[in-house]
Amino acid sequence: MGVAFFIASEREVEGLETNVNGKAFGQTSDKALSRVCKAAGINSLYDYVSQDPEELRELLEDADVEVLETLPEEQWFAPAEGLAWTETLSAYLRANPEAIKNGAALQEDLEEFVSVFKELQRHEVRWHFAVDF
Repeated sequence: MGVAFFIASEREVEGLETNVNGKAFGQTSDKALSRVCKAAGINSLYDYVSQDPEELRELLEDADVEVLETLPEEQWFAPAEGLAWTETLSAYLRANPEAIKNGAALQEDLEEFVSVFKELQRHEVRWHFAVDF
């Protein structure tokens, strides 16, 4: 079992599956992802990761990790911001295929992200990335 990133929407959009593959991002080191995002001139993927505080508390407790008394509030982002981030990273990876080892797999995830962001934008629904273990 591995880590995967997916798009969580603030509310459900009928017929939209937001749980896209996202495994390539989960299999890429934090350092490599942050480096590529910086080179592309965009925020890190991790700047868009958020979770409901109570769900996070349960996840950390289940993993036997010490939990802070106060956890950060869940953050939401405009779909246009996600679309711009995804398209910028995709363009950077196409122009610089040697920038990261699994760039082709990341491109596949990005294509799925774009389709979700377009639908979220059409329905004016905010989002954030979430992590599945």
